[in-house]
Amino acid sequence: MTVLRENLILDLYYASETTSGEKVAKLTVVLRDNTTGADVHTSTLLRTNAGENDVYTIGYQNISNASDPLLLKLEGFFRAAGKELFEKLMAKTNEMIASDLNPNSTWMGQHGLRIAYGVPLDGYIPESVFE
Repeated sequence: MTVLRENLILDLYYASETTSGEKVAKLTVVLRDNTTGADVHTSTLLRTNAGENDVYTIGYQNISNASDPLLLKLEGFFRAAGKELFEKLMAKTNEMIASDLNPNSTWMGQHGLRIAYGVPLDGYIPESVFE
């Protein structure tokens, strides 16, 4: 079954760790099909603090259907994403932590602290990815 762009919604999660003495921030983006609730794409973006120079990489990626052209485009977009996308998502994370973090509205999941849930893709993924 082909995934339709208009049915996709975005969830964003934050986690951090220290690996070999370096701080690693992880932002996991999960795209879900709003009609079925199924996760159709997952990408984890990483920022490693290596002293003066931060290093931006892609970690875990998963797509539900490797023959779906839209999911392949999204995989390519996140694979090529670097500092700009990471920092945009991190700004959203910092905003949430500064304003909404409390025991009654905070949810931890398998990917970390939930920052956003069920939001439209507008503003996160450029329209050019879908062309």
